[in-house]
Amino acid sequence: MIIQLATLSEGIHEFNFTVPAANIFSKEKIFSTHFSDEIRFEYPIHIAVVLDKSSRQIRVRAAIATEHLTLCDRCAIEFLLPVHGNYEIIYVFNEQHIPAENEESEYVYLSEDKLQIDIAEDVRQTLLLSLPMKHLCKEECLGVCTQCGKNLNHSSCSCNKEIIDERWSKLQSLKSILSE
Repeated sequence: MIIQLATLSEGIHEFNFTVPAANIFSKEKIFSTHFSDEIRFEYPIHIAVVLDKSSRQIRVRAAIATEHLTLCDRCAIEFLLPVHGNYEIIYVFNEQHIPAENEESEYVYLSEDKLQIDIAEDVRQTLLLSLPMKHLCKEECLGVCTQCGKNLNHSSCSCNKEIIDERWSKLQSLKSILSE
């Protein structure tokens, strides 16, 4: 996803991209974590870019949306997780215009002879950072029974829910004595 800068006049420009996930997530860029084997994006990625060009800088704001096929962390059912992310980068033509590090926006030096900006890596990083830590098919997902493995979203089970950990038995007896 390359934006040609040479032909842009000063002012605000809007771009909309819809690209296959393979254009951003090539095979060598598959993201792995300690908790899952790999994270794959397979559905088209929609990017809305607002670019504000001036004589000193170019401000790029992007809103990204796609879907990610994943497993629910509670019930292990496969579902489509909507993923949305935003980012802003300011490209400056003079390194002296890069402010102190306490600014919220990211600043990148861009030589004035640079004719294009490739936003693919920024989109990839934004999507990966936009994934939630816990993937839930729905917020009120009940998960599976820890004893029989039945999906509690579909039906309840008849397992004994009161599991007593022997390490707490002394405390449980003390609690029953105190409540009398």
